[in-house]
Amino acid sequence: MSELARNPVDLHTHTRASDGADLPVELVANAAAAGIEVLGLTDHDTVAGLADTARAAERAGITFIPGVEISTSMPWANLDRPGARLPLHLLGYGFDPEDRELRDTLAVYERARVIRMGQMIERINMIWGWRTGKADAITPQRVLEIAGPMGVIGRPHLARAMVEAGMADSIGDAFEKFLRHGREGYVRRAPVETEEMIRLIRRAGGAPILAHPGEVLERGVALDQLLPVLKSWGLMGIETVYGEDDDYTRSRLAQAARDEGLIGTGGSDYHGLSVKPTRPLGLAPVSRQAVDDLLAAIATARATRDTFR
Repeated sequence: MSELARNPVDLHTHTRASDGADLPVELVANAAAAGIEVLGLTDHDTVAGLADTARAAERAGITFIPGVEISTSMPWANLDRPGARLPLHLLGYGFDPEDRELRDTLAVYERARVIRMGQMIERINMIWGWRTGKADAITPQRVLEIAGPMGVIGRPHLARAMVEAGMADSIGDAFEKFLRHGREGYVRRAPVETEEMIRLIRRAGGAPILAHPGEVLERGVALDQLLPVLKSWGLMGIETVYGEDDDYTRSRLAQAARDEGLIGTGGSDYHGLSVKPTRPLGLAPVSRQAVDDLLAAIATARATRDTFR
């Protein structure tokens, strides 16, 4: 086990079903090697990897908590520009993976991702053609091949195709040159309303958690203003020990959770060391109490799901 990957709980991980590097069985094998005893899977906008991960975790003797991560946004007046929206990622844990409304909604998001990807490929090929005279350097088919048969297509897959085509030196370089917000190749995704998604997760019997709220602090948003609004919509917790956050940020987040009566969870946001080498499994010091609190929140969410219909 590496020096960093020593904590036995990790509730925020990804597989190749979205933008991670590992197949579900590889995630579990790597988790077992890192000493993980409680594992949460939170792929972006998909539940495709949950069943395989659950089976592999059972064989490995690892407690598994199914989840999903969904990108949302909400209007927020205090961002220094008219009509600004605050981007927020939500984690949903313990929901019914067969819930029809949730599955239909995720299918809509997946189709939107494919459309958006086509727009980004077209834009990047046009830019690259202007610069080099090489047209159609990237094809949608190749990006889909990189994503794989179970993958929800995303910018990391496009970035890998760009590296193959000689447009960038690395995935990070592709994002920095073309794919980050505000860069030439970026296409904004259609907004998903935070309130609607919190309520959808609750209707599906899941516990909605605000992911990496340290990013909210970095935007200058006051958590004591934001969290009461999210809690009124059904939010049950926030990640208080996330990835590479420093101790000061973790202390602020833990206090914010206590102040608002929300549970604290956390995880590494592991995508595979070949994708994000600074986020090994077990990086964030998530406590056993956090696991107990999350399981209790899931039980409450399941018992109260009809109140959100």
